[in-house]
Amino acid sequence: MASRAALITPRILRAASAADYAGYSSAREFLRAVAAGEMPPAFRHGPGDVWDRVEIDDAIDLLKSCTKRGFSWQEKGADRV
Repeated sequence: MASRAALITPRILRAASAADYAGYSSAREFLRAVAAGEMPPAFRHGPGDVWDRVEIDDAIDLLKSCTKRGFSWQEKGADRV
């Protein structure tokens, strides 16, 4: 039986974990997507920048719908973050 901690998906992610979660090949690629406005900006927590998993989910959902309609995540998603 798995431990309770193993069943919990963290909501706050550092760049490498956020990249893995969102399907990017590296933290560098994820940070490029952040800079391009495809992924949400980080916020400061503790000693460094972190991302909210729910905001990453929202960004992926918006990327899917905006790609079909020709919008950028920044144009459509700014009010959701």
